[in-house]
Amino acid sequence: MKNLLLSFIMVFALVSCLHAQAWLTSFDQAKSQAKELSKDILVDFTGSDWCVWCQRLDQEVFQSQEWKESVNKKFVLLKLDFPKEKELPEAEKQQNEQLAKEFAIEGFPTICLLDSTGKIYAKTGYQRGGGAAYMKHLDDLMQVKVQRDEQLKKIGTGTVVEQITAIEAVLNLMEKHQVGFAYVELKEQIVVLDPQNEYKFNGKYSGELYRYYAEKENEAQDEATKQKYQKLAAPYLENLKKYDPQEAQNIEILTQHLPKIAEQYLETRKWEEALKALEPLIEKKPTKQAALLLYYCMGAAYFQLKQIDKAMECLEKAIQADPESQLAQRLAMILNMMKEQAQSKPEEPAQQPEQPKPEQPK
Repeated sequence: MKNLLLSFIMVFALVSCLHAQAWLTSFDQAKSQAKELSKDILVDFTGSDWCVWCQRLDQEVFQSQEWKESVNKKFVLLKLDFPKEKELPEAEKQQNEQLAKEFAIEGFPTICLLDSTGKIYAKTGYQRGGGAAYMKHLDDLMQVKVQRDEQLKKIGTGTVVEQITAIEAVLNLMEKHQVGFAYVELKEQIVVLDPQNEYKFNGKYSGELYRYYAEKENEAQDEATKQKYQKLAAPYLENLKKYDPQEAQNIEILTQHLPKIAEQYLETRKWEEALKALEPLIEKKPTKQAALLLYYCMGAAYFQLKQIDKAMECLEKAIQADPESQLAQRLAMILNMMKEQAQSKPEEPAQQPEQPKPEQPK
């Protein structure tokens, strides 16, 4: 009887171990396991010792029985932590920071779903409802990969129109799930398939590709890498100049002119010099984000010079340029406060004319 009871305990312990969460901390190890087991990778970007919503996700989902019974059947688990109190090994810290940058992480917790090769296909975060609801949510997101792969099969085999349609479908799907940044190769492919902009995709994606490589150039630490990305970016700017000259102007302002003016004049508080450099850019008739940031910079310079009316005028133009953007909405709040302050400020009394002094007797 004792042996039977002991066997039961050992079997129960084994089952519990199989259901336990095996969180890895190495991306390379996670990819290796995912490839070997033909599973996707679930990546948890977390701040384990300070992020309240990360802790709630852990308590409500990761510690639930439904999660423990299901997740290991579908995913290899990878935890990338950004603690404030705990000290991580330097190699792990550098890996986590690099992956946060690669996957465009903007807050915690962020959950990324990757296929077995490490290609991201969806992002999510904290969801209410506990483990069962969260597993259902992940099942829905895994269908995104199914839809993606169905379209990818059409690329390279159909007509040009069919391939372009399939690529555009994948890119739209990935943008919807916040991971379009990871599909640069498809954007390059659609530009090649539409060399004369017949289907309007060359102009559309040349702008995105130029911005991508220009950002890589700015981030590069050595001259050779800078030149590499500069060379990759150049053809896409030329495409834009042919097929979307207005966007080419906008991009040149955003990636070339404004960063240089910010570094030379705004960061060094040379407000008048900044305005002299910014004002000629108005003649290029920028639109959208380029106009928003141009007028915002001008408004900031005028504000520092205490020319409040001109500052408010520039902020109005900035908001009108791209009213739906988050920056425009923040500027609208600032502008309203400036107007309220201007209205509540008491008018200074008019100066009395200087009275003539009486003549002194001779």
